[in-house]
Amino acid sequence: MNKEYSQYISGILYMGFFLLFLALFLHGSIDYYIAPNMQKFVLFAMLVFFVLGITQMWKSSAKKKSDCEKGCSHHRKNSSSFIFIFLVIIIGFILPDYIMTEKMAHLKGVQYTFSLSEQSLSHNQSAYDRHFDIVENNLKSVNNAWQVEDADFLEALGLIHYRIDQYIGEEMIWTGFVYRDPKLEESDFALSRFSFSCCVADSIGYGLIVESTVEKEIPSDWVRIKGVIQEKEINGEIIPSLKLLSYESIDAPPTAYVTPTIFSQ
Repeated sequence: MNKEYSQYISGILYMGFFLLFLALFLHGSIDYYIAPNMQKFVLFAMLVFFVLGITQMWKSSAKKKSDCEKGCSHHRKNSSSFIFIFLVIIIGFILPDYIMTEKMAHLKGVQYTFSLSEQSLSHNQSAYDRHFDIVENNLKSVNNAWQVEDADFLEALGLIHYRIDQYIGEEMIWTGFVYRDPKLEESDFALSRFSFSCCVADSIGYGLIVESTVEKEIPSDWVRIKGVIQEKEINGEIIPSLKLLSYESIDAPPTAYVTPTIFSQ
């Protein structure tokens, strides 16, 4: 493999990464892997890959072929690298999109509380008050119940943690996937969502404990649940929970992952 051919293959691989990211954006799949606030960096990387790809292919065609000056053993190494990168690109195109749900929750666990110290609360209480006033105003009343939109799951969860006394006894409608945490009581489960601030690698699962009296087991899938906010003690800490009133099975929502709240950042 001579230098010009090596440059040409490099250019093709750069264009391969560009097309892979382009496909993720066009299909909307990029949201499964990269947080919205970080996607501008992916767009910049796409531009870099495109420019490098065009440059490398142009350079390979602008020069005459030449023999390898120092033997060809290092080109075999380059060939192996090219094959590996090519396989990575192909796998990226053919693998189906994957939404993290119960299987990943079993591996990574789910948090039911927010790590917030009393000192942090006292120093930033006015900021938290203003923030959760906005979150509260975004809640919609549907048949005398507060409906939590998909994108507001974690914000609303932070709201009822922060103002738990205010919401005890209130009916709310939540959407998430069912996670049967072995640490919970047998009849309870966690209505959960995953959140990440950068990419899927730093994802964290958050859940709202649902106390169920339904005899038929609720499927471990996406559901929309209506219930009454209650208190529950977990590891010595009082947190909100949901007493199940009704549920319905649904398809995975378009916004499967949720935006971190100020408590979880």
